[in-house]
Amino acid sequence: PHGTKFLKALSIRQDLNGSNWDKVKVKGVLSGGYFRDRSQVDLIHGTAKLDETFPVILESSRVSFDIMHFSGYMVATGRSAEVSSNAEPF
Repeated sequence: PHGTKFLKALSIRQDLNGSNWDKVKVKGVLSGGYFRDRSQVDLIHGTAKLDETFPVILESSRVSFDIMHFSGYMVATGRSAEVSSNAEPF
């Protein structure tokens, strides 16, 4: 359920094959991102206001990062200078 906390970190893995990753104009650094509420994600403009970001491991076309609680995760790039982040959907 949403908000469940884990005693031990879980790893999220995302395969970027079949995504828009190859079409992203400014690739920048990938990061994992957490958002508390769906209203923080704007699918029309491809942006999100993230509450947390996480370093990722990128191997070939697969990205992974560890999480300590459930719900609201994405792979993001194009972070703004603000605390929140912009994410290009892929």
